[in-house]
Amino acid sequence: MFRFLPQKNSDKFGKLAVATLLVALILTALVSAVSADGVYQSDHVEYHPVGAQPLRSGFVQNIHPNGPQLYAIERHTLNGASPNTDYFIKPLIYLPASDCTGEPIPFPVEFSLSTNGVGNGTTLTTLPPEAAEGLAGLTINVRWQLLVGAADGPVAYETECAVVILD
Repeated sequence: MFRFLPQKNSDKFGKLAVATLLVALILTALVSAVSADGVYQSDHVEYHPVGAQPLRSGFVQNIHPNGPQLYAIERHTLNGASPNTDYFIKPLIYLPASDCTGEPIPFPVEFSLSTNGVGNGTTLTTLPPEAAEGLAGLTINVRWQLLVGAADGPVAYETECAVVILD
């Protein structure tokens, strides 16, 4: 009489095959997400206080999907900044300087950020493709500033110079 018993090696092989398949799927998903924009994906640029301005932390997350409807997304965030304050967001764009020196080119879009009673605030800004007209394919240099109240207000916070490659 013959009896068929499960083989231990085939169980190990099956588990190994499933694990290998899962790893391959995860790696494929990660590579696809990273290669969505092969030139410039995103950048996290820290804000620094100017003078005696309070600030626990702050940043701009700059993302460029470079799509036909949405060219760029910027999330500006402040924590522990001046409470109940309105800021004008001013991106300073430099061509071709790589160190954000010289005269910045005019930027046609205006955004703002407001903090609450403890100095926290965040805003999400989006740029349509026409806002970057004439800049496609260039490497630009950007420094973001937050000015108190209006476009001609004093600078309260600013970032270091960031290099952005546009497609």
